[in-house]
Formats: sequence, C-alpha cells, structure tokens
Amino acid sequence: MPVFLQSDGTTDYIPLSYPVITINCAKTIISTALTERNGTVKEVIRLQDYEIKIRGFLVGQNNSWPEDGIIQLHDLYKNLQPLKIICPLTDIFLLSEERSANDKVVIKSLLFPEAKGDIKLCPYIMELVSDEDFNLNEI
Repeated sequence: MPVFLQSDGTTDYIPLSYPVITINCAKTIISTALTERNGTVKEVIRLQDYEIKIRGFLVGQNNSWPEDGIIQLHDLYKNLQPLKIICPLTDIFLLSEERSANDKVVIKSLLFPEAKGDIKLCPYIMELVSDEDFNLNEI
C-alpha cells in the first residue's frame, strides 16, 4: 500500500519504500466499581490519538547501501512540525468529519533495526501519532 509523507511548506511528497502499515485505535475509558454489584460502570471519555506504525525496507541502487534513503527519513524525523500523510488506509481514519479532514501526523520514533544478509537493504520502523489542530478558546 503506498504511503507518502510531506513536510509543511513543501510541495514534494516523499514516498516510503515497501511500507506495511498498522493502525491502533483506542479509547480512554474510566471504569468505576460499585458496591454490592458485579462488574463496573464504564464511562467513555474520548477517542485517543491514532497510533500508526510503518515498517519497510530501503533499497540501495547498484548493490550499494541506501544512505540517501536513511538521510531522507532522518530529515523527516528531525522535522518538529506535523507531517501530512497520504495513504488509502490512513485516509479512512484521519480524513473523517469529526477530525475536520485533518491528515497530519507526528513521528514519535524512527528505528533502523539490524539487517542480516544483503548490504543493499536497510529495514526501518516508524511510529507516528495523529495530530489535530484545535483552538483553546473553543474548548
């Protein structure tokens, strides 16, 4: 499934190499025990941010190590502004009416795990979290 990330202020979308995506959806729920009753009363407070994990491989050209791809992902990670994500799967969750069609994410972590075997392959794992603009005066 294709995934593209874009920094604010740029028009270039950066494609992620061979991505596999996982999306975690969770709620904040407070459970309260009552005396002389089995179970608890559940109060759903809100939906939490969407947690997105992308795993993939960077592939070097001509049997070389993919240094350019690693630098590109690291530059995205160092960006302190939210990134725009374009992906059919994340669009289902992020481009909803209750999120004001906001498809922004922040990179929480970037991992380059060890790779055994081929020097021209470098695996990566990115953990992202959805980001939403809001006005404190309206809360």
